[in-house]
Amino acid sequence: MLSTHRLAFMEGEDSAQALFRFDNGAVGQLVTSWAYDPAAGTERFSVVGEHGALTSDGTTLRWDLRDGTNESVTFDEVDTFAAEIGAFGACLRDGTRPIHTEREGIAVLGMILAAYEGARTGTIAPVLTADETVSA
Repeated sequence: MLSTHRLAFMEGEDSAQALFRFDNGAVGQLVTSWAYDPAAGTERFSVVGEHGALTSDGTTLRWDLRDGTNESVTFDEVDTFAAEIGAFGACLRDGTRPIHTEREGIAVLGMILAAYEGARTGTIAPVLTADETVSA
Protein backbone atom coordinates (compact mmCIF):
# COMPACT_ATOMS: atom_id res chain seq x y z
CA MET A 1 0.00 0.00 0.00
CA LEU A 2 1.32 3.41 -0.98
CA SER A 3 0.16 6.77 0.31
CA THR A 4 1.03 10.44 0.34
CA HIS A 5 0.32 12.18 3.63
CA ARG A 6 2.09 15.52 3.44
CA LEU A 7 4.94 15.57 0.93
CA ALA A 8 2.78 16.18 -2.15
CA PHE A 9 5.60 18.13 -3.86
CA MET A 10 7.53 14.84 -4.26
CA GLU A 11 7.08 12.51 -7.18
CA GLY A 12 5.66 9.28 -5.79
CA GLU A 13 4.50 8.34 -2.32
CA ASP A 14 5.88 9.51 1.02
CA SER A 15 4.78 6.41 2.95
CA ALA A 16 4.45 2.70 2.20
CA GLN A 17 3.60 -0.64 3.77
CA ALA A 18 4.52 -4.01 2.29
CA LEU A 19 3.95 -7.58 3.45
CA PHE A 20 6.26 -10.37 2.24
CA ARG A 21 6.00 -14.16 2.53
CA PHE A 22 9.37 -15.87 2.20
CA ASP A 23 10.04 -19.31 0.69
CA ASN A 24 10.43 -20.82 4.18
CA GLY A 25 6.96 -19.56 5.23
CA ALA A 26 8.19 -16.61 7.32
CA VAL A 27 6.27 -13.36 6.94
CA GLY A 28 7.83 -9.90 7.06
CA GLN A 29 6.21 -6.49 7.20
CA LEU A 30 7.88 -3.25 6.13
CA VAL A 31 6.48 0.16 7.07
CA THR A 32 8.35 3.26 5.94
CA SER A 33 7.64 6.98 5.70
CA TRP A 34 9.48 10.11 4.62
CA ALA A 35 6.55 12.17 5.93
CA TYR A 36 6.84 11.56 9.66
CA ASP A 37 9.49 10.92 12.26
CA PRO A 38 8.69 7.87 14.39
CA ALA A 39 6.96 8.55 17.71
CA ALA A 40 9.13 8.33 20.82
CA GLY A 41 9.61 4.71 21.86
CA THR A 42 8.80 3.40 18.39
CA GLU A 43 10.98 0.52 17.26
CA ARG A 44 12.98 1.14 14.10
CA PHE A 45 12.90 -2.58 13.49
CA SER A 46 11.82 -5.73 15.23
CA VAL A 47 12.29 -9.39 14.45
CA VAL A 48 10.37 -12.13 16.26
CA GLY A 49 11.49 -15.69 15.84
CA GLU A 50 11.45 -19.15 17.32
CA HIS A 51 13.93 -18.29 20.10
CA GLY A 52 12.90 -14.73 20.93
CA ALA A 53 12.91 -11.17 19.65
CA LEU A 54 15.42 -8.60 18.44
CA THR A 55 14.45 -4.91 18.50
CA SER A 56 16.09 -1.52 18.03
CA ASP A 57 15.10 2.10 18.44
CA GLY A 58 17.99 3.23 16.23
CA THR A 59 20.73 3.36 18.87
CA THR A 60 19.95 0.50 21.25
CA LEU A 61 19.88 -3.10 20.05
CA ARG A 62 17.99 -5.41 22.42
CA TRP A 63 17.35 -9.12 22.33
CA ASP A 64 14.88 -10.93 24.54
CA LEU A 65 15.06 -14.71 24.45
CA ARG A 66 12.11 -16.95 25.25
CA ASP A 67 14.09 -18.49 28.12
CA GLY A 68 13.80 -15.13 29.91
CA THR A 69 17.31 -13.84 29.27
CA ASN A 70 17.81 -10.48 27.63
CA GLU A 71 20.61 -8.13 26.79
CA SER A 72 21.09 -4.81 25.07
CA VAL A 73 23.89 -2.84 23.48
CA THR A 74 23.80 0.92 22.92
CA PHE A 75 25.66 2.55 20.05
CA ASP A 76 26.52 6.19 19.38
CA GLU A 77 24.00 8.02 17.24
CA VAL A 78 25.11 8.19 13.59
CA ASP A 79 24.03 10.21 10.58
CA THR A 80 23.16 7.13 8.52
CA PHE A 81 23.21 8.89 5.13
CA ALA A 82 26.66 10.37 5.76
CA ALA A 83 27.95 7.01 7.05
CA GLU A 84 26.57 5.18 4.00
CA ILE A 85 28.15 7.64 1.57
CA GLY A 86 31.44 7.54 3.53
CA ALA A 87 31.53 3.73 3.49
CA PHE A 88 30.86 3.69 -0.26
CA GLY A 89 33.61 6.24 -0.86
CA ALA A 90 36.04 4.19 1.26
CA CYS A 91 35.26 1.09 -0.85
CA LEU A 92 36.03 3.03 -4.04
CA ARG A 93 39.19 4.57 -2.57
CA ASP A 94 40.52 1.35 -0.99
CA GLY A 95 39.19 -1.18 -3.51
CA THR A 96 37.40 -3.08 -0.74
CA ARG A 97 34.16 -5.03 -1.02
CA PRO A 98 31.01 -3.25 0.20
CA ILE A 99 29.11 -4.74 3.14
CA HIS A 100 26.38 -5.89 0.74
CA THR A 101 26.95 -7.43 -2.67
CA GLU A 102 25.22 -6.64 -5.94
CA ARG A 103 23.22 -9.88 -5.55
CA GLU A 104 21.76 -8.59 -2.29
CA GLY A 105 21.01 -5.26 -3.95
CA ILE A 106 19.22 -7.04 -6.79
CA ALA A 107 17.23 -9.11 -4.26
CA VAL A 108 16.09 -5.94 -2.47
CA LEU A 109 15.20 -4.30 -5.79
CA GLY A 110 13.12 -7.39 -6.65
CA MET A 111 11.16 -6.96 -3.42
CA ILE A 112 10.63 -3.23 -4.06
CA LEU A 113 9.42 -3.85 -7.61
CA ALA A 114 7.06 -6.60 -6.40
CA ALA A 115 5.66 -4.20 -3.78
CA TYR A 116 5.00 -1.57 -6.47
CA GLU A 117 3.39 -4.19 -8.73
CA GLY A 118 1.18 -5.42 -5.89
CA ALA A 119 0.11 -1.86 -5.08
CA ARG A 120 -0.58 -1.12 -8.76
CA THR A 121 -2.66 -4.25 -9.39
CA GLY A 122 -4.11 -4.87 -5.92
CA THR A 123 -2.72 -8.41 -6.05
CA ILE A 124 0.05 -10.45 -4.50
CA ALA A 125 3.00 -10.02 -6.84
CA PRO A 126 5.84 -12.53 -7.15
CA VAL A 127 9.36 -11.38 -6.35
CA LEU A 128 11.73 -11.88 -9.26
CA THR A 129 15.27 -12.91 -8.43
CA ALA A 130 18.61 -12.45 -10.19
CA ASP A 131 18.40 -16.09 -11.30
CA GLU A 132 15.18 -15.52 -13.25
CA THR A 133 15.09 -14.03 -16.70
CA VAL A 134 12.32 -11.78 -17.82
CA SER A 135 11.25 -11.82 -21.46
CA ALA A 136 9.90 -8.71 -23.09
